[in-house]
Amino acid sequence: MFDSRSFGERIEVTRFEEYWGELPYYEQVVFLIVPEATTRESLLLAGQVDMIILPPASDIPALDANPDVEVVFGPSNRTIFIVINTTKPGLDDARVRQALNYAVDKQAIVDGILFGAADVMDAPMAESLFGYESIGTYEYDPERAKALLAEAGIEPGELTLDFMAPTGRYVQDFPAAQAIANFLSEVGITANVRTMDWPTYVGTMVQPVDQNETQLHLLGWAPAFMDASQQMLQFQSSQHPPAGLATSFYENPETDRLIAEANSTVDPEQRAELYHEASRLIWEDAPWIFLWVQRFPMVHSADVTNISGLPNEKFYALYAHPVD
Repeated sequence: MFDSRSFGERIEVTRFEEYWGELPYYEQVVFLIVPEATTRESLLLAGQVDMIILPPASDIPALDANPDVEVVFGPSNRTIFIVINTTKPGLDDARVRQALNYAVDKQAIVDGILFGAADVMDAPMAESLFGYESIGTYEYDPERAKALLAEAGIEPGELTLDFMAPTGRYVQDFPAAQAIANFLSEVGITANVRTMDWPTYVGTMVQPVDQNETQLHLLGWAPAFMDASQQMLQFQSSQHPPAGLATSFYENPETDRLIAEANSTVDPEQRAELYHEASRLIWEDAPWIFLWVQRFPMVHSADVTNISGLPNEKFYALYAHPVD
């Protein structure tokens, strides 16, 4: 039951003793609102709280090695990707877009910069969504990337791209973008990375196609509910800005047809297969550099157990209790 709230500071709830089902262990739970990740971590390590969400990513290895706490990588439906503006010269060629995918060692970035807090994408959506099908991965293959660029008539050093990335919006977003730019440079592509505040960032990427100057920008997408229809909004031509947020301006009539049919079909198996077909086309057309599905890191005291994560970036601790 709701007990009290101090705006911007804390919320307190108490156990409803007349609840018909299993009662939680704790009589009272206090939620502290702590915007700074390092402060959250300090509170946990000092024993002042039992659990935190989203610790500093760079501290995850040390937390994982600390016997006093447990790190939980909750599942997520949030895909992280580089949007490719498919209307720009050079980027309007699928071979170039595929080359960008082969040029980036996503697993190396997940391991070395995200500290394991993600899973490399193997489809244009997260595994947790209805309609998902594993297609494979764009394995790190710089030689294949160079061959595709040559096939598309792009000489080494010829392609220079503007690359926007946010800072602090997603797990290790700007450091990851810098690493991606380094990988692209190894196949002869210059990607000039820049950042800006989030409102300006959004305002820049949602300009209509005739005014949109973006070439590459890093973005995350978390569907409102666990269904492919919500992810496919990113690949429908009807969702190009300003109508929607499909900022790659990707357009394939067959993809549009498959998504529309899937969205209006009630048979689950038929819906799933239509989304699978659309996913295969999207994967080949490569309107994104497909990166990873972000995990949702949480850390709790080793004295507490039965804490887990849900794939919509929420924690589940209703029945948490002390370790026996």
